Amino acid sequence: MKLFIFEHCPYCIKSLLVARALGLEVDVRFLLNDDEATPNQLVGKKIVPILVKDDDTAMAESLDIAEYFCTLANKELSQGEHFSQAQQWVEKHLETFLRLTFVRWPQLALPEYAIDTAISYFREKKEQRLGESFDSVLANSDADIATMEHALSELTWLQAPEHITWADVALFPFLRNLTVVKGLTFPEHVLNYVDTLATEHRIKTFTRVAV
Repeated sequence: MKLFIFEHCPYCIKSLLVARALGLEVDVRFLLNDDEATPNQLVGKKIVPILVKDDDTAMAESLDIAEYFCTLANKELSQGEHFSQAQQWVEKHLETFLRLTFVRWPQLALPEYAIDTAISYFREKKEQRLGESFDSVLANSDADIATMEHALSELTWLQAPEHITWADVALFPFLRNLTVVKGLTFPEHVLNYVDTLATEHRIKTFTRVAV
């Protein structure tokens, strides 16, 4: 199986996390951010993640792919005690999350930004999404960092699970991506959660390259 992803995409990490947790071997392939041809050829639209199954059929949507992995492994994930809280936290703080992360991804040597056109494509699309230039957003990073630190303090219930749940699938990819933000202070138990899941499931964080 081939899983086409972007390294920075939290929805891609949802699928990858489930595959790794279930012990499934997937061939991870990175697309360039401006590659519209490949996803359109595979699933008819520009989207990631995309799974190409062993029979060469393709499917999209991160949670559909995750559910397929569960079916393939004949295993079920539990919902998790804090599933609703995890979903609500992400929804509540999504705009601050996007402001903090969008502007930083092109500064990293990620495979999806291997060429200049991929960087400019990403920047144009995301500036439209934010309704503001990256330079303007970066100038206000201190305020966004303070907002996110307050948000992280809300996760008093968070702890590393013995086995991942759908609550972890909902939350971990977003917390992992926040490690790209230099100067963002995580509560100790939240950072332990991120590091534990990342290590156990071979998903790198961005702490060492934070900007």
